[in-house]
Amino acid sequence: MVAAYLAPTREDWVEDLWARPGEIPFDHIRGWPVFCALGRPHQPAAYGRRFAGAMDRETVATLVHGIGPEAVVPMLVEELDGRYWRTTDDVRLAVEFLAALPLDEAFQVLVDRIGEPGFVPALPAAARRFPNRAMRLLPGSDAPQAAELLSVHVRANPGIAEEVAGNLPDGDARAKIREILAANTRVPSAPAADLPPLLTEPPWTRARAKVKPVVVKDLPAPPPAHARSRGGRGSATPGRRACPASGTCAPATWTSPSSRRTSRRAETP
Repeated sequence: MVAAYLAPTREDWVEDLWARPGEIPFDHIRGWPVFCALGRPHQPAAYGRRFAGAMDRETVATLVHGIGPEAVVPMLVEELDGRYWRTTDDVRLAVEFLAALPLDEAFQVLVDRIGEPGFVPALPAAARRFPNRAMRLLPGSDAPQAAELLSVHVRANPGIAEEVAGNLPDGDARAKIREILAANTRVPSAPAADLPPLLTEPPWTRARAKVKPVVVKDLPAPPPAHARSRGGRGSATPGRRACPASGTCAPATWTSPSSRRTSRRAETP
């Protein structure tokens, strides 16, 4: 098994493992080397094991490259259905890959489970990545979330909606798209001559004349400010004497707390 994992081009080594079931103790081998060694679409079914314990981005990406996205979609669906062993991170990772795989089957899984937690945020991103596919598959769902997403998607891509609706057979899907397009009536743009210059030529699009800053020479500095009490005398602050009315303040002589306590004891009769 280790040799098959280290030599991915030797697909015959992996085939030899499935040709001798029971000889390889897979129960004692971690899942990710086995998944990363697979190189043909039929091999996951022969392996017969789930992602449980081996669900990480690197393993799934390697598996998509090795066996193709068509064979990975059923494995991701099986992981989503495993309510007793799946974790929130596993669901998030499976949804992320389903939204990125270029297959109708992968997008359909997202649409079918749009009511489950974690699926609604992935669908808008998948619709932007595959706009035509979203336009074809979203009308097939009766879920309110799918109808809302379809409305947003059609209004954002009216040209694609017209093209897809024209290729769809007569039915509910085509009628839904046509109905949204009919309600999405846009007011024609006004000619530039009818708009004020502020809208056609905003200030940030025009070059501004440089203005020379005004400098006043020989401007005297203002006198220092002093805090004064209502009576006109300076207010005392820690470390300074009270300022007299003249505004001249001298620093107070600092004394340590221990010397002040000693002086207080000496003054006490």
